[in-house]
Amino acid sequence: MCRAMEEMRNEAAKGAELATKKRIIERLLTRGGMTVQEVADTIELPLADVEAIASELQAIH
Repeated sequence: MCRAMEEMRNEAAKGAELATKKRIIERLLTRGGMTVQEVADTIELPLADVEAIASELQAIH
């Protein structure tokens, strides 16, 4: 039971961290001045993930 609770807590923490990184990526890309590769390096996420978020932004705007 404790292990299941710990796994749920870890999943929630990972989700929150990813959501925070996504908001930061959106800010960096909309501000300009950084390439997608530079943002990926700064945020420490795979380039493909940052490119996907960038595509979402372009679809919205």
